[in-house]
Amino acid sequence: MFQSSRKTMKWSSLLKDLREKVGLSASQPQLQSVACPSPSLSAAAEYGGAGASESAPSSVYGSPVASPARGKHELELDFKKFWEQFRSSSSEKEKETALNLAVEIFCRLVKQQSNVAQLITKFVEVHIFSFVVGRAFVTDCEKLRIYSKGKSLNVANIISFFSEVKEGISRGSNLLYAVEFLVTGIEGSIMHIMKALASHPSAAPSLIEDDSLQLLFHMVANGSSHVFAQFGDGLVPLHTIQLHRHAMQILGLLLVNDNGSTAKYIHKHHLIRVLLMAVKDFNPQKGDAAYTMGIVDLLLECVELSYRPEAGATNLREDIHNAHGYHFLVQFALTLSSLQKDQVVQSVSSKLPHKESSQLDGQDAANSSIQLESQSDASSSHLSPALIRLLDALVNLAQTGPTEHTVGKGSKSIHSKGTSHRNRTHSFDRLGDDEKSNTKVKDLEAIQMLQDIFLKAKNVELQAEVLNRMFKIFSSHLDNYQLCQQLRTLPLFILNMAGFPASLQEIVLKILEYAVTVVNCIPEQELLSLCCLLQQPITASLKHTILAFFVKLLSFDQKYKKVLREVGVLEVLLDDLKQHKYFSGVEQQNRISSGLEKSNPGSFRKHIDNKDGILSSPKLMVSGLGKYPVFEDDSTTAIAWDCLFSLLRRAEANQQSFRSSNGVSVILPLLISDRHRSGVLRLLSCLIIEDALQAHPEELGMLIEILKSGMVTSVSGSQYKLQTDAKCEILSSLWRIFGANNSAQRVFGDATGFSLLLTTLHGFQGSELPDVQSSINVFNFLMRAITAGVFNNPVNRLRLQATMSSQTFYDLLCESGLLCVECEKQVVQLLFELALENVLPPSANIQGGSSSSDTSEDEPNSFLAISLGISRLDNERIYNASAVGVLIRSLLLFTPKMQLDILKFIEKLAHAGPFNQENLTSVGCIALLLETIRPLLEGSSLLLIHAFRIVEVLGAFRLSSSELRVLVRYVLLLKLKNSGQLLVDMMEKLVQMEDIRSEGVSLAPFVEMDMSKVGHASIQVSLGERTWPPAAGYSFVCWFQYHNLLKSQVKESEQASRIGSSKSNASGGQVLHIFSVGAMNDGNTLYAELYLQENGVLTLATSNSCSLSFPGIEMEEGRWHHLAVVHSKPNALAGLFQASVEDLSFPKFSDEINSVGSHGDLDDFSAQKDSFRIFSGGSSSSDTSEDEPNSFLAISLGISRLDNERIYNASAVGVLIRSLLLFTPKMQLDILKFIEKLAHAGPFNQENLTSVGCIALLLETIRPLLEGSSLLLIHAFRIVEVLGAFRLSSSELRVLVRYVLLLKLKNSGQLLVDMMEKLVQMEDIRSEGVSLAPFVEMDMSKVGHASIQVSLGERTWPPAAGYSFVCWFQYHNLLKSQVKESEQASRIGSSKSNASGGQVLHIFSVGAMNDGNTLYAELYLQENGVLTLATSNSCSLSFPGIEMEEGRWHHLAVVHSKPNALAGLFQASVAYLYVNGKLIHTGKLGYSLSPVGKLLQVTLGIPVSHAKISDLSWRLRCCYLFEEVLTSGSVFFMYILGRGYRGLFQDADLLRFVPNQACGGGSMAILDSLEAELPMASNSQRPDSSIKQGTTKSDRSGIVWDLERLANLSLQLSGKKLIFAFDGTSSESFRASGTLSLLNLVDPTSAAASPIGGIPRYGRLSGDVYICNQLMISDSIRAVGGIPVVLALVEAAETRDMLHMALELLACSLHQSPQNVRDMQMLRGYHLLALFLHRKMSLFDMHSLDIFFRIVACEASFSERHKYQASGAMSLPARTSPEASVEDLSFPKFSDEINSVGSHGDLDDFSAQKDSFSHLSDLENTDLSDVNSNCIVLSNADMVEHVLLDWTLWVTASVSIQIALIGFLERMVSTHWYRNHNLTILRHMNLVQHY
Repeated sequence: MFQSSRKTMKWSSLLKDLREKVGLSASQPQLQSVACPSPSLSAAAEYGGAGASESAPSSVYGSPVASPARGKHELELDFKKFWEQFRSSSSEKEKETALNLAVEIFCRLVKQQSNVAQLITKFVEVHIFSFVVGRAFVTDCEKLRIYSKGKSLNVANIISFFSEVKEGISRGSNLLYAVEFLVTGIEGSIMHIMKALASHPSAAPSLIEDDSLQLLFHMVANGSSHVFAQFGDGLVPLHTIQLHRHAMQILGLLLVNDNGSTAKYIHKHHLIRVLLMAVKDFNPQKGDAAYTMGIVDLLLECVELSYRPEAGATNLREDIHNAHGYHFLVQFALTLSSLQKDQVVQSVSSKLPHKESSQLDGQDAANSSIQLESQSDASSSHLSPALIRLLDALVNLAQTGPTEHTVGKGSKSIHSKGTSHRNRTHSFDRLGDDEKSNTKVKDLEAIQMLQDIFLKAKNVELQAEVLNRMFKIFSSHLDNYQLCQQLRTLPLFILNMAGFPASLQEIVLKILEYAVTVVNCIPEQELLSLCCLLQQPITASLKHTILAFFVKLLSFDQKYKKVLREVGVLEVLLDDLKQHKYFSGVEQQNRISSGLEKSNPGSFRKHIDNKDGILSSPKLMVSGLGKYPVFEDDSTTAIAWDCLFSLLRRAEANQQSFRSSNGVSVILPLLISDRHRSGVLRLLSCLIIEDALQAHPEELGMLIEILKSGMVTSVSGSQYKLQTDAKCEILSSLWRIFGANNSAQRVFGDATGFSLLLTTLHGFQGSELPDVQSSINVFNFLMRAITAGVFNNPVNRLRLQATMSSQTFYDLLCESGLLCVECEKQVVQLLFELALENVLPPSANIQGGSSSSDTSEDEPNSFLAISLGISRLDNERIYNASAVGVLIRSLLLFTPKMQLDILKFIEKLAHAGPFNQENLTSVGCIALLLETIRPLLEGSSLLLIHAFRIVEVLGAFRLSSSELRVLVRYVLLLKLKNSGQLLVDMMEKLVQMEDIRSEGVSLAPFVEMDMSKVGHASIQVSLGERTWPPAAGYSFVCWFQYHNLLKSQVKESEQASRIGSSKSNASGGQVLHIFSVGAMNDGNTLYAELYLQENGVLTLATSNSCSLSFPGIEMEEGRWHHLAVVHSKPNALAGLFQASVEDLSFPKFSDEINSVGSHGDLDDFSAQKDSFRIFSGGSSSSDTSEDEPNSFLAISLGISRLDNERIYNASAVGVLIRSLLLFTPKMQLDILKFIEKLAHAGPFNQENLTSVGCIALLLETIRPLLEGSSLLLIHAFRIVEVLGAFRLSSSELRVLVRYVLLLKLKNSGQLLVDMMEKLVQMEDIRSEGVSLAPFVEMDMSKVGHASIQVSLGERTWPPAAGYSFVCWFQYHNLLKSQVKESEQASRIGSSKSNASGGQVLHIFSVGAMNDGNTLYAELYLQENGVLTLATSNSCSLSFPGIEMEEGRWHHLAVVHSKPNALAGLFQASVAYLYVNGKLIHTGKLGYSLSPVGKLLQVTLGIPVSHAKISDLSWRLRCCYLFEEVLTSGSVFFMYILGRGYRGLFQDADLLRFVPNQACGGGSMAILDSLEAELPMASNSQRPDSSIKQGTTKSDRSGIVWDLERLANLSLQLSGKKLIFAFDGTSSESFRASGTLSLLNLVDPTSAAASPIGGIPRYGRLSGDVYICNQLMISDSIRAVGGIPVVLALVEAAETRDMLHMALELLACSLHQSPQNVRDMQMLRGYHLLALFLHRKMSLFDMHSLDIFFRIVACEASFSERHKYQASGAMSLPARTSPEASVEDLSFPKFSDEINSVGSHGDLDDFSAQKDSFSHLSDLENTDLSDVNSNCIVLSNADMVEHVLLDWTLWVTASVSIQIALIGFLERMVSTHWYRNHNLTILRHMNLVQHY
């Protein structure tokens, strides 16, 4: 068949392959297979060949061949002889004659069944004999063709040739017979040869040349469609079947080994269709399934073939699709599913004897059947093995496609995929790494086939096999599940799952579980299908399975609470509860239900009846759960409650939905059901506990009302009676609620919950309860719940006392029957638990224990102590003494033994301390006890003795007049009685305990402070804004007593020998802090502190490093001591010559101070103070300290607070400055100090002082003094520092620069440099309190209102598409009002009505111009930090929990959408709140529409109608009102433009205004979280979620500051239309009339203006509002030369401080102005900086390096905002001394509030013995941990490239500088967060080339 192969390949190579693969050699051929003759030899007689020759006459030559009787041996000799004659003859004639005779004898030997194979092997070479015979046969046939007419074979000639007999020999017949035998005999070897040749890569192309490949395809296909049918009819032998199987194997080898070039030929001749037709026409009765399955394998090989390199664009998969092959394969699978296993395993060979079937090659012929049998044996199912193979083939087809090139181990050729394909189909579990890489689904139609097979099959086993394979497909590659979701396979399976057996249902849910847990996708469609299925009439077990899956899903990830709510699970469960069947009225009267009526789960029907119906989604049942409810079936009730609980737990949105659906009212009636009660209470407990602020108090209130009434009312009005068990369970739930939510205690008290004591006891009087044991059980649960409700709640304690002290409670308790012998122990224990607030679970058993009255009276382990679990009674406190009062009143109703136990226990508690004595006496326990024991006074029982002991202890503490009167009367009445003696003894001891000679007795009320519970106790006294210390010193005097302070030395032996008086030493042990003065807002800043240490040393400290100790003071424990500390302060003049007494100096401060009492560790320590006073005095002198407010000028002007004073006429101050040197030195100082304080008072004074040129005047005035360094110069520089930080003109800056250069080597030059450095640091952009542009200040301290009023004319509100209000603002003293106004401290709520009582910052409002009370939109911030957007008095939206600190600038944006008219019918308007560029909150809020034609105005600030004088002030910078809804990206871009941007966003290149530091803070995290927004009509804005965690990136290493994306955001913003924009620019139009106004930057003709007109031109200022034109130094420096001037200062620096100042100025200039950054680049300023620093490296230190780091990078956070200080540094966390070693140096790190000044010494001599870089590893440096929420973001690449990477500069620096620099660079590339951003920039500059 390879006759033309020489054109494409060499036969020598084929022969070589043949010999190697078959094992044949030319010298010794093997023909074992010839031993058995062909079964078809008998057919040779048809040709008249050898059979005819037997009757032929003998040869005329007398040849031995003519004798038919010749023996076998003779014939063999003759054959050998004639063959040798043929070989040796030289004549052609002789050769022909010899060959004829040899062939004749050969035929005779064959007919005699001789061992022909052995004969041939013995006498001839097989291949030569076969070749000769074959060539002779072909030559004769060719001669017939040549000699015939027309050069074609003639039938008559052929018949004549084969029948002709010459000389007794039929040559033609003999040749034909010999050829047939030879061909049949060596068939096995031929097949080996053909298969070996087919394995060659060029085999298939060689067959294409003569279309043999096409014939092979047709032969294989014909075998399935016809041959097997003919074989079944007996028309063809088995041999033919085997030949077709061999043909299939050869074709498979051809396809497997082809490089893809054959694909085009297959496509051209439609050979795919040929194979498909065989599959289509498969007949299970006549065809062979295994053979047809082999054709399917060939189809798969064809598909694989089309993806090989030489296939080109040919896609044979499309041929299958176009020929409807997928449909044929599905039908084939369904046909096979009807076959039984025994039908398929049955082999065709069983029909014939083994001898016949064994003639073919055993290994190849049995290959397929062995494989099938192995599969059949391996499978325990009854499915056809062919069907199993088909399913595997479909899986392979789905995963066949373009190969993802991954070179695996052992790969030998590019076609390894095809060759290993069949092995891969039989085991999914043995997939290697290389194969798993190619398991991604590439053909969804193949998955569709599996889906169709599953849905149409009627065989459960087949469906299970399909599901298992689909599961393995999904698990083989993570992307497969999401790819297959397009087919909605799993949702369709789920919808029809009701008809599946449990095993299939389990597999379906396992697949879904895999999608959730491994693929980590949210299968919304699948969950929706499950929810729909839950509403269908399905079995209870399936419903249980679904609900259990929901519970498992909710426990896996919290995000599924939202998902399941959105797909309707919560709604379905609620609907089920609403449809629950209640009892009929008769049942309500006759019996109390412990469980509601059950539904019958038995009547279910199949949803789908035919196999075609399941391909479409079933319709949802509207009320399916009404017929088959999950809450009415015993098997599903528990799991349904679990699911509902899991949905609501910790899911605020779900709880809100549940409440809005009236869910609480729906489930309450189910409390009467034993089956549902636990679920209901669990649900209610969850709702109430998680309502932290108790915004829904009605829920707890309903439970309380149910307990009070004992009845439950349904929504329909039906009432159900509550049983005892139900009450106990509800009370148990209340106990849990109180323990988890303190706010619930408040609601319990407000709802009169303590009246349950009365209603429950009253209920015991009826016949409701069967016995007293039931009553005590309910009472136990009640008292435990009451104890939890009153625990640690002072308000509830008062309410409880009012209830329990009433006569009604006592009467009901006595009438309840609980005060009996059986119950007295429980009652007593419960009352004492309540008294001591000993919270125990309601289910805890009452401790019985054996109570013996014979035990010692001092024995602590009494019955009650054991029952209450108390080990030390002296530590116990009585919080609810009214419970003890009840016990005393009921004392005589108990048994005598119990009476004694009660009194002994009360006695011990009374001895425990003054706390218990105070509470017991306050409720009148003495009077109650005296009244109780009155009947016993005649005797002298043991009960009386213990009662008198209690009176003795309590009376010594406090005895009321009525109680004393009773005692006196008893003494007089019983003076001659036995009991009278006891009474007299008691009175005597009582009096002795109050003996004044005992120093432990207090003669007045005192305050006790105990550390044993919470470890701290103090009295805090606000001193307001006083300065400390007072002018003449102070004196502190008090009476105090302490206990258990010195005892701690014994307890802690390791501290016993501590000696010393410093506070640092004392901090390790117990310390009694007696008195301290400190800042109110900073507990760690103290200016005076008096404390007593455990070693008896009393210490007075004024700072951490300045203290005075007084050792050896004898102050015994338990005694009252009078303590006085007097601390003097010298006046200003004397202070130059003497210090305070005992060298204890005062700190200087001017902050709010707070006097704090004692605080300490948790210990037994307690202290008592009798009085507490602070004295201040002394005369006021003009020589007072410079910080003293009561100076000469302040006193003269009558000013108490300079920070409230304003300078209205600054020119008068200018006159004083110009005349300064004409005054006396003392007056000069007073003037400058006063001006300095006024300059600090606020921006109003700074604006006015700088506007008249006070800085220039002052610099000119002090010019003669610059050579010196007087005190006058210091104060003058302080004024310049404050005013210059606000605004510094170019001329003033020029003067300062000139002074710096002139005085750089003078003493005063150092002062000037320090002043300049501080001035620059005050303008540091990192300080969020600095404004970079003019702003408007609004102050409420004068008139109480300040606002900007903007007229909108007759515009309608809201705009058609909504609006957006954006501004920068800052506020002061808003939250502080909560402290100043204590009566408003506890106000909770965010509504406007509530806020009106406290301080409110009104930011923005839209209302009627002529009616200030009519508002259509209002935005205000309350003092509790809640921001509220209101559209009317009753419609508002609050945004709680917003972190906006005082004193910082905040970017605020409120976006309120408005749906169009059509959409408004279906959706509500939504409000969005953005703070600092991030979407914080969102919520639905309706609009209030303004009437048409009504004049409107916008008010920015607090109008006159809301005027209220307070300390509140706030500042407003750029303010915009858009008549459109801004996107999240637009708001974010406005934020990153920064506080310095002033414009309308219409510039062609907005990016040039974005500062370098914009990438810092949280900007990169916000940019990364921005999602691609839909068109604004959909309003798809989403709030930021940093825990988002499934959809938001948690790995932020890949975030890069994407300028292209920012440019897109700027384009979005530039197209938005504005109504107004104010940036602090004032209008000059109204100055003549005295009215100030702001100019609207939006011109009516500009592109940014609203197209509908109505643009206001001005904003009128009203109230105490003024414009502050702050000017940053970066703008001033540009006017005097810009960056060159700054670089000149660097070059001129001669001192380290001057270098610091110049570098600080450079950093400030670059940070504040993007234009300066561009100038620095254009001037090659970074090169110049490096050049100038070469000579300055001796001055360069860590502080300078910190400044460089701040220029290079900024901090970025991903979770929270961080504080920055203007003076904060980035590198060193602490000072570094010159002697420090390398190991002591830490890396430079960004820190919030660390001021690193570095080392001012010379570090050039620094050396280290070890490798300096040994500690630079990421693993060893804990500072580089990714846990840190602030990370370095590189923002200035030029600085890095030209300065930090200029190693010629740093090689001269000290080693510590070099290490710090390398550490900084290392951290930029090693820190995980934002690492890719830094690496991207560093790669652009080729970082490696610099090293």
